[in-house]
Formats: sequence, C-alpha cells, structure tokens
Amino acid sequence: ATAQKAADTILEALKQAKRPVIMLGHGVDSEVSQQELIHFAQKRQIPIITSVLAKSVLGYDHPLNFGCIGGAYGHRYANMIANAKSDLLLCFGISLCTRQIGTKVHEFAKGAKIIRVDIDQYNLQRDIHENGENEVKLQAETSAVINCLARAHCPEMDGLSDWLNVCTEIKENLQAVDDATPERYPNRMIADLSDMLEDTSAIAVDVGQHMVWSYQSFK
Repeated sequence: ATAQKAADTILEALKQAKRPVIMLGHGVDSEVSQQELIHFAQKRQIPIITSVLAKSVLGYDHPLNFGCIGGAYGHRYANMIANAKSDLLLCFGISLCTRQIGTKVHEFAKGAKIIRVDIDQYNLQRDIHENGENEVKLQAETSAVINCLARAHCPEMDGLSDWLNVCTEIKENLQAVDDATPERYPNRMIADLSDMLEDTSAIAVDVGQHMVWSYQSFK
C-alpha cells in the first residue's frame, strides 16, 4: 500500500470507531515519527499502548500512556484496554507476537478491528484474527504513513474524551489492585528506586523476572 492510501484507510476506520487505541512498536524508530504520532493521538484523544521496546517513547506520566502490551508480562490495564475494550487497534511497527498477545492468538481483541502497518511482509503473513477476519494489513513504511496522518486535517479536541476517561479509570483501578497485592513487592521496590534516581537516558537490565518488574514499574 502507498503511504497515503494506508493513511486514508486508517482515517476512514477512525470515523467508525468509538474506542480506538494506537499500538506503538519499536518499528517506529524515528523520533520525528514518534512525536508526529503522539501529536496525532493528542489531537484525536486516542490512548497509546506500546511494546516493551517502545516503552520510552512516552513519559511515564503522559496522559495518553496506557502501558505496555504483554500477555502475562505487560501492564494489566494495557491488556484489558487493548484486548477487551477497544473496537479499533491501529498497530504501527509492532509485531503482535505471542509474548505480546498470548499464545491463543485468535482470541486477542476479538471485538476490535485490527489495522497493522509494517514494512516486514513476513510479519504480516501471520493472521491475528482467525482467517484474517476484520483485520487489515498494510505493508508500508511506518514513518511515511505517520507523516501522512500528521498532515491530515483534524480540529483540536478540548479535554478528555469519554473513551479516554474510561481508559484512565481502568488504569487507576487495576493499578490500585496491583499495588495492594503483597506479591507485587518487587514492583514497588523498583518504583521506589526510580523515584530516588535522577533522570537518566538509559537503564540496563538483564533478562529475567527483574526485567519484567523494571519495564512494568520503572518510571
């Protein structure tokens, strides 16, 4: 698909959607494109969920940041919003592998239309919905598509949309559940550690459970 046709497909789908979500992956590796996509989401009040590798694109306290997708490993609220509540997933440079959406792939976001923008044709060969139903695959450069979206006219929206308010309520409620769970002590320790450190450009972790605690709770 050409970048403009891909953007037109996305804009048309947004007209029909009531609960859209942007899924942002590491395939969007240009800082310019990342900021253009965030600005696009801000104008339309669309929540953003990232892959683990794209976690740093949005600040921890950004009002559109609804965590990392990730089966048993991501943020509980991100999984809930994307998998059970959204009616349109706009996926940019994110693989939607089994570590992100679970091993029962066809069960993921069954009530949502999925639009996937990816340069990798082999990644797009995999169906998320059974038989690719209600799923659109657009092989294109994410940066070019995002640039077209950024130039599309849209009036600025004031305040939070009803959908964004719902997502915020889900996030706050599920965070409260997790924070009250004794087994989440390592997460609270990581969060406290991040509060003690000054802003830094990079945090390095090894592979293991502490990596999960870090991307879940490091601010």
